[in-house]
Amino acid sequence: MIHGLLEEGIDIAIVCGTSIGSIVGSAFAAGALDKLEEWARELAWSDILGFMDVTLPRSGLIEGDRIAKPAHRIFGQYSKVE
Repeated sequence: MIHGLLEEGIDIAIVCGTSIGSIVGSAFAAGALDKLEEWARELAWSDILGFMDVTLPRSGLIEGDRIAKPAHRIFGQYSKVE
């Protein structure tokens, strides 16, 4: 979606999202969207399932702790974007 908007010459002034959308939005804001896409395309289904740290709902069904480590590698200094 972000690539499509940019290809059409549509400027993006604000980025927000929830769940995986927040990761994609953070990658865009950090200038690491291509790096995130490259990493995601290399994932096997077993890798994706490995990120599913299912828990009893408090704020969501998946905590997201298992995706934090790869996110820190991808975003570097921007890994604390919330």
